[in-house]
Amino acid sequence: MITFTELLKQANREKIAIHTPTEEQANALLKELDIRGLKWRDGDRYELDYNHWWFFEESTCYCPFRGMFGLYKDYVDEGSKIIEFEDVEFD
Repeated sequence: MITFTELLKQANREKIAIHTPTEEQANALLKELDIRGLKWRDGDRYELDYNHWWFFEESTCYCPFRGMFGLYKDYVDEGSKIIEFEDVEFD
Protein backbone atom coordinates (compact mmCIF):
# COMPACT_ATOMS: atom_id res chain seq x y z
CA MET A 1 0.00 0.00 0.00
CA ILE A 2 1.24 3.49 -0.87
CA THR A 3 -0.34 6.86 -0.15
CA PHE A 4 -1.29 8.97 -3.14
CA THR A 5 1.00 11.76 -1.92
CA GLU A 6 3.97 9.38 -1.76
CA LEU A 7 3.06 7.93 -5.15
CA LEU A 8 3.15 11.41 -6.70
CA LYS A 9 6.54 12.08 -5.09
CA GLN A 10 7.90 8.84 -6.56
CA ALA A 11 6.31 9.52 -9.96
CA ASN A 12 8.09 12.86 -10.06
CA ARG A 13 11.46 11.09 -9.65
CA GLU A 14 11.06 7.85 -11.60
CA LYS A 15 9.02 6.21 -14.34
CA ILE A 16 5.76 5.12 -12.75
CA ALA A 17 2.51 4.03 -14.36
CA ILE A 18 -0.72 3.47 -12.47
CA HIS A 19 -2.76 0.51 -13.69
CA THR A 20 -6.54 1.06 -13.70
CA PRO A 21 -8.30 -2.15 -14.78
CA THR A 22 -11.76 -0.56 -14.47
CA GLU A 23 -13.16 2.68 -15.84
CA GLU A 24 -14.34 3.62 -12.34
CA GLN A 25 -10.75 3.39 -11.11
CA ALA A 26 -9.55 5.47 -14.06
CA ASN A 27 -12.09 8.18 -13.26
CA ALA A 28 -11.17 8.18 -9.56
CA LEU A 29 -7.48 8.52 -10.43
CA LEU A 30 -8.04 11.31 -12.95
CA LYS A 31 -10.21 13.17 -10.45
CA GLU A 32 -7.42 13.06 -7.86
CA LEU A 33 -4.82 14.17 -10.43
CA ASP A 34 -7.07 17.04 -11.52
CA ILE A 35 -7.60 18.16 -7.91
CA ARG A 36 -3.81 18.43 -7.57
CA GLY A 37 -3.54 20.53 -10.72
CA LEU A 38 -1.84 17.95 -12.93
CA LYS A 39 -2.71 17.96 -16.63
CA TRP A 40 -2.46 15.90 -19.81
CA ARG A 41 0.76 16.55 -21.72
CA ASP A 42 -1.12 18.88 -24.09
CA GLY A 43 -2.05 21.08 -21.11
CA ASP A 44 -5.71 20.03 -20.86
CA ARG A 45 -7.20 19.15 -17.49
CA TYR A 46 -7.73 15.52 -16.55
CA GLU A 47 -11.44 15.48 -17.34
CA LEU A 48 -13.48 12.40 -16.47
CA ASP A 49 -15.58 12.47 -19.63
CA TYR A 50 -12.44 12.04 -21.73
CA ASN A 51 -10.44 9.50 -19.78
CA HIS A 52 -9.06 7.49 -22.75
CA TRP A 53 -9.82 4.28 -20.81
CA TRP A 54 -11.73 2.75 -23.72
CA PHE A 55 -8.54 2.54 -25.81
CA PHE A 56 -7.02 -0.27 -23.73
CA GLU A 57 -9.77 -0.98 -21.19
CA GLU A 58 -8.50 -3.31 -18.42
CA SER A 59 -4.90 -2.87 -19.69
CA THR A 60 -4.90 0.93 -19.27
CA CYS A 61 -2.17 2.71 -17.33
CA TYR A 62 -1.68 6.42 -16.62
CA CYS A 63 1.57 8.32 -16.02
CA PRO A 64 0.75 11.31 -13.78
CA PHE A 65 3.70 13.63 -14.49
CA ARG A 66 4.12 12.70 -18.13
CA GLY A 67 0.43 13.39 -18.77
CA MET A 68 0.04 10.21 -20.73
CA PHE A 69 -1.92 6.98 -20.84
CA GLY A 70 -1.06 3.72 -22.52
CA LEU A 71 -1.03 -0.03 -22.64
CA TYR A 72 0.14 -1.90 -19.52
CA LYS A 73 2.58 -4.02 -21.55
CA ASP A 74 4.19 -0.97 -23.17
CA TYR A 75 4.96 0.57 -19.77
CA VAL A 76 6.40 -2.72 -18.53
CA ASP A 77 8.55 -2.96 -21.68
CA GLU A 78 9.93 0.56 -21.17
CA GLY A 79 10.88 -0.24 -17.59
CA SER A 80 8.23 1.73 -15.75
CA LYS A 81 7.29 0.68 -12.25
CA ILE A 82 3.63 -0.37 -12.33
CA ILE A 83 1.46 0.55 -9.34
CA GLU A 84 -1.94 -1.12 -9.08
CA PHE A 85 -4.76 1.34 -8.42
CA GLU A 86 -6.09 -0.79 -5.56
CA ASP A 87 -2.70 -0.47 -3.81
CA VAL A 88 -3.04 3.32 -3.59
CA GLU A 89 -4.41 4.86 -0.40
CA PHE A 90 -5.95 8.23 -1.21
CA ASP A 91 -5.14 10.70 1.54
